[in-house]
Amino acid sequence: MSCEIQVGYGRKDIMPIGSIEMGGLGNGPHRKSNNAFDTLFATCIAITDDRDQTLLVITTDLCHSMQGVTADARKIITAKTGIPGDHIMISATHTHAGPDVWNPGPQTVNDYLEQCAVKIANAAFAALEDRKPARIYTAMKQVSGLNFVRHYKRADGTCGATQTPENPWVGHMTEPDTRMRIVLFKREEGKDILMMNWQAHPCYTADRYDALDLSADYISVVRSYLEIMLDCKFAFFQGACGNLVTRSKIKTEYSEREMVPYGKRLGDEAISMLSHLKEIQPAPLQFIQRQYPCPVEHSTDVEKEQATELWNYWLETGDMSKCAPWAAKLGYQSVYVARAVLERLGLPKHHEIELNAIRLGELAWATVPGEMFDTCGAYVKDNSPVENTIMMPYCNGAYGYFPTIQAIDYGCYEAATRKYARGAAEEMAENLVEMLRELDK
Repeated sequence: MSCEIQVGYGRKDIMPIGSIEMGGLGNGPHRKSNNAFDTLFATCIAITDDRDQTLLVITTDLCHSMQGVTADARKIITAKTGIPGDHIMISATHTHAGPDVWNPGPQTVNDYLEQCAVKIANAAFAALEDRKPARIYTAMKQVSGLNFVRHYKRADGTCGATQTPENPWVGHMTEPDTRMRIVLFKREEGKDILMMNWQAHPCYTADRYDALDLSADYISVVRSYLEIMLDCKFAFFQGACGNLVTRSKIKTEYSEREMVPYGKRLGDEAISMLSHLKEIQPAPLQFIQRQYPCPVEHSTDVEKEQATELWNYWLETGDMSKCAPWAAKLGYQSVYVARAVLERLGLPKHHEIELNAIRLGELAWATVPGEMFDTCGAYVKDNSPVENTIMMPYCNGAYGYFPTIQAIDYGCYEAATRKYARGAAEEMAENLVEMLRELDK
């Protein structure tokens, strides 16, 4: 059943006022911003069908979409518009050069999170005001050489980020999902709206502990580039990139200069896809939400005692030179394993996690509140009954890494710092496919 739709666009500045604790790399109370390389935004696309149902898909230039911010923004929007909370999807681009939203506690961060919820809601209100009749076009392309699995296979068969002359890297543990999708909402009035779905960690402006410039990273470049080149409105939605980076090899440091050609290359790829756009037919919006009982990887009392001492020392001092050897002595790959140990202690045997599937005829979205690996994201796209399915992790919550069974087996940072049990990622992907199939009935 086809239908007519209206689509609107809203964008609001979500920059903090003054200096703020930085997140994404070496996060903690000892690293504060001192400048801004570019502007952080909350961007909303509002889609309303001819039954007066509305979907709000929102992307924020933050490292994570925190549960508190999502809940508060949804409440504000629902109170003013009547749009149900489960029709509002709030995601993050996963920039590593934003405020430290993962560790609320400092008053500057708490105040920022409260302001952020209001600004996200204002982006939604602007999008609702901007709605105009639209048609939908989409294209997908395999784009090689722009994302890579950050788990390196060494000569002795082990996996690791470091290498020695005797045990060098010989390749990546797996190959990445290289699919880029664009969706063009061509409107009868006003500017068209272009949506991009791509998967790679934005880390160019935050690769060093002393990098203190707030930035949306490569997302800022591709956004500005396409809006100038195409005279359109643009929204970037991060894909399943828990294990994906923008480089084929680790270097000692990234550079913001490198993110400019990277962002332009993404933009050029999107422009090349415009000649292959295919119109797709919308149908009345369908929604399904599931609270998935995710099994928890529980900690022991002995681990609690060790982790508490280490983590408290890190919070107090921020002294990584002393914390790293301490963590290694405990068998931790990182100080952040201590945080994961403590977080697991506070969780029940099964922790309910929000999953969403939305369908608009020949276009669909699937959301996960955390860092899903690309393999699971690819599984959802490959098995969805809707060919044009967009993966939106980092959405409606932030529950850490969801590594695959394979990654847990070969060992990696994400597996060491996870909160959830072996197989949880694959089960979430299966749940999303089931939900999309249910909407297909």
